[in-house]
Amino acid sequence: MSDVFFLNDTGDVITASVLIDLTGATTMEFHVQKPDGLEEEWTAIAAQLDPGILSYTIVAGNLDQTGQYLFHGYVVDASANIHTFIMQAFLVASKYSAVCGSGVPDFCST
Repeated sequence: MSDVFFLNDTGDVITASVLIDLTGATTMEFHVQKPDGLEEEWTAIAAQLDPGILSYTIVAGNLDQTGQYLFHGYVVDASANIHTFIMQAFLVASKYSAVCGSGVPDFCST
């Protein structure tokens, strides 16, 4: 998964290792907080090649703000146990902005 996405992009994939078997899980989601504080639930799936990885493909409307997005995995397993996972973050930038740490020189000062 990339740590940087661009405003209004679609088709990018967010993944997270959850280290549990997702077989039979009744709920698989990413709980997402957008830069303005709005919270959303994005329905995830188990990655095809690794049943311990949650995966979500970005659709229109998901990346509608620039800034830092926070998210964590949320799973209800086959036994109705609820699992939440470590908070992660990614950045959504304007398509025309330099992203510090992206290898673009001289745009970011320390």
